[in-house]
Amino acid sequence: MKYRHILELAFRKSEGLTRLHRNFNTGALRVVKPFYIQDTLILQVISLGAGISSDDIFQIKIEADEGCKVILINQSATKILKSTNGNYGENKISVNLGTNSVLEFYSGLIIPFPNSMFRQTVDVNIASEARFGYLEFLSVGRIERGEEFLFGKFSNTLHIKKQNKHVFWENYSMDKSKRGNLATIGSYRYIASGIWTYHLSTEDKGLEEFNKGMIIWGKNQSGLTFIRGFAQEGYPLIRRVCNMVNEFKKIRNDPLIPWENLSSAFL
Repeated sequence: MKYRHILELAFRKSEGLTRLHRNFNTGALRVVKPFYIQDTLILQVISLGAGISSDDIFQIKIEADEGCKVILINQSATKILKSTNGNYGENKISVNLGTNSVLEFYSGLIIPFPNSMFRQTVDVNIASEARFGYLEFLSVGRIERGEEFLFGKFSNTLHIKKQNKHVFWENYSMDKSKRGNLATIGSYRYIASGIWTYHLSTEDKGLEEFNKGMIIWGKNQSGLTFIRGFAQEGYPLIRRVCNMVNEFKKIRNDPLIPWENLSSAFL
């Protein structure tokens, strides 16, 4: 038997500001009272309980009307618990954005436990001139406990459409029994993956190497900005990517994100 945990959020613009128009939740999913940074509504997503088990289906549905500006951020890391029945724990996210709306979703760190099975899908459809951003980090296990690549299977799909036309598709999966096929990813413990449907960075491409890790960024053929990072240690990678996002946002005069005050998933 699967347990569904549902969070449905709808945003509307009223009196010049973005408002949380609908907040429906069941199960473990909740949001903290929103607040503003400049004219952008900030909303923290929380999950009660130990994590996502093989009996769980998490469903997050987000809609933003014309002109809304929203930043969603997970308050803590997402822990994928051991599968006791061979089933996948699931996380399904759907996003629909109206014209000239802006929504950024900072999912944080995903930590798969030994023998866990996890499947995540993120489906996004944005209207003309809307902007969407998504950033997450992945650990290959509970590193501090000496657990690396002990999870069962992990799959993650991100699909973005603009005006119902495909502009981005990413699908990667990992299987502990096929670790030898993971190439570059297999030599690192932490991965960063971010995509923005607009020119977040003013630079066409870049590469930054640091102790036991590297970050690459640039624009793809569709004009989307991407950031990819790989590292042996989580903290330096997460901090550098988060700082990089704020550096890019500062150049654009977008509101900066106070990561430390909002989420332990980015510490």
